[in-house]
Amino acid sequence: MEKKILRLDSSLRILIYFHLTNLYFQLFFRSLIIDVTIWRDIGIFLIMILWFVCVIYYNIKFNFLKTVIGKIILSYIIYGILIALFDILRGSSIIDSIVPFRNHFLPFLISFPAYYAFNKSKYQKQFLKYLYLIFIIYISTTCIEYLLKFMDFNMSNLPWYKYSFQTNDRFSTFNNFDSLSVFIDIKDTPILGFLGYPHFSVVPIVAIFAILYPFLFYKKQFSNDSRYFKINSTSFSKLLILFLFLCSIFIFNVRTHIITTL
Repeated sequence: MEKKILRLDSSLRILIYFHLTNLYFQLFFRSLIIDVTIWRDIGIFLIMILWFVCVIYYNIKFNFLKTVIGKIILSYIIYGILIALFDILRGSSIIDSIVPFRNHFLPFLISFPAYYAFNKSKYQKQFLKYLYLIFIIYISTTCIEYLLKFMDFNMSNLPWYKYSFQTNDRFSTFNNFDSLSVFIDIKDTPILGFLGYPHFSVVPIVAIFAILYPFLFYKKQFSNDSRYFKINSTSFSKLLILFLFLCSIFIFNVRTHIITTL
């Protein structure tokens, strides 16, 4: 029985990592494999299905609801459901009412299985290492994109740039559903990042840095304490990471996040 629960716990964590990876690199996958929004949604549904199996068959308690953040998230989800219902009652179509809920409220559902799956410190440390890897990929890719553009590299050779210019109505649009009208030439593109638009790509960089900051610059008195997670890196590497982070923020040039960072 205990082994089965451990396997389900492990499966939950794998699905959560799978879902987050899909989110961080969805444009890359959609441009190279298949262009469907299921990349963003499939992880949530698989996680929730497995979570309900755990709850029903193994009587897992909703301890997350006992926490303040758990109550806030539940209230937020209920608020989203009420908005969708009121929108339907006002005459909107079901699809038009569900899409905002799916975009802004549905992702918070995985907070409950995530709280259960990462309830031990060793799993939390693994998760922080995963975020650290994503952070390094994002800030280094941003700087590489900037250097490529500086060297007059054809940015359409990058899959997420080509995809963004073909699908994002900020850059181009279809007239009469057959001819493509381009607003901005791809040669004049800003640095887009992995999420295909500066305002989108800068958000995970700033958010992950905020999470990792205490572990990058932990106090010396905690350096030998195994209870505390530490990103083992030299002073030079920390300064390099901080430098690349700041470069990324200014490369994207999104004023809101420049102010937030500073």
